[in-house]
Amino acid sequence: MKKKLLTRISKIFVSSVFVASVAFSALGVDVFAERKKTETHELNDDISYTYKDVDMNGKFDTLIIFGDGPMPEYSGTVYPWNSERHNIKEVIIEDGVKSIGEAAFYQFEYLRDVTIPDSVRFIGEGAFYKCGRLESVILPKSIRSIESNTFGGCYTIKSITIPANVTEIKGSAFIYCSDLETIKFLGDDLEIIGMMAFGGCGFKE
Repeated sequence: MKKKLLTRISKIFVSSVFVASVAFSALGVDVFAERKKTETHELNDDISYTYKDVDMNGKFDTLIIFGDGPMPEYSGTVYPWNSERHNIKEVIIEDGVKSIGEAAFYQFEYLRDVTIPDSVRFIGEGAFYKCGRLESVILPKSIRSIESNTFGGCYTIKSITIPANVTEIKGSAFIYCSDLETIKFLGDDLEIIGMMAFGGCGFKE
């Protein structure tokens, strides 16, 4: 009888510890996620970034860039958010940001959605190079050129619309976008399409 009672007490204790540890773990993740969501990092005096939608493993789903001015260039190195490039599925660039830097989102392999406001006037070379799961992009009306390799290797993009103000699409801009079937030009000002700008694309229209 005494042995059975001790066994029962032991089971109750173990169950209580398990429930408490799960509750503490969940609470810990919530606190961790909330802290990460509200953490802001400065690129310069004008542009900052933050994350949101942290999963149970503390990984970020969404990168948000905001401010009033051009994004700084990181020549010869990588942007500070590069360590999250294997996790980010969405990039939101808020109104006020004037440019996207060269190779800013290079090889963000799980990136699917990008929001680019019309305040962006320039997108740097290779900004979205090898974003292999990027499905759609709406280019801002304000840009006048599409730089080399901007969307090179984005093989899941199916259609793209070129804004009316674009006068030049530089070499290899959309190279190896193998699923790109449709391209639409909104204006008549396009003067230059560079070598292999659409090399390896699967055009149907």
